[in-house]
Amino acid sequence: MSFAGLHDDGPVRANGFRTYDGESDGKKFSVIIPQEISNDDRDPTGWMLWPAARCFADYLSLRPEIVRGKDVLELGSGTGFGGIASYMMGAKSVTLTDLSEGLKRLRESCRCNGLESVEEVQVHACPWGDMVAVDELPRKQYDVILCCEVLYKQGEDVYEALMQTIRKTVKPGGKVLIVYEYRGSMLEDQYMFDLLFDEYPEGRMEVLEEGDEDEEDAERRLLYMFPVPDNTTK
Repeated sequence: MSFAGLHDDGPVRANGFRTYDGESDGKKFSVIIPQEISNDDRDPTGWMLWPAARCFADYLSLRPEIVRGKDVLELGSGTGFGGIASYMMGAKSVTLTDLSEGLKRLRESCRCNGLESVEEVQVHACPWGDMVAVDELPRKQYDVILCCEVLYKQGEDVYEALMQTIRKTVKPGGKVLIVYEYRGSMLEDQYMFDLLFDEYPEGRMEVLEEGDEDEEDAERRLLYMFPVPDNTTK
């Protein structure tokens, strides 16, 4: 599995496309993601495809049952790679969400993968903590909530809003997946993990990819998986 023709040691900072070639349950597939760096003052972060996302897709290809037949909600989708890869690996439906200014980018990602007219793949605005936006999502609750590379020094108020959205949208008995890049310290993001473990104490962490063992601050790509109790009340 690889991003065809491109190195994997960091985000691609150039206009063009990045292609992930994968295989799951004997079925080959590709996910095409547009990459763009603007020449103005807009933040290009959402256009980038970060290494932890690739690692998550590699992991999911070996465990497609995590999303197979499930309704998946991706929060802070960025390019939409995590959600689109989930759909390619058997998710029943995928809802890609971001701030309103990111919806054009998500629709372009859907178009690149021939999903623009697929009813099971939808794009919606969903600012974290906005319960009006949550009520406008196509489903009241989801089997899987996916947050792929969205935790990075956001601040307690932002993380509380994200947690509020997760609580509202995840089904009892569902799962919350947090794909996270450890960059030498997670102190600034610990507040969000405390919220998650307080709410879902059965959560666990898996290492998707180790960094250089000789470097004290080596980056690591991690997956936190939080099972939601069946008796959760909304």
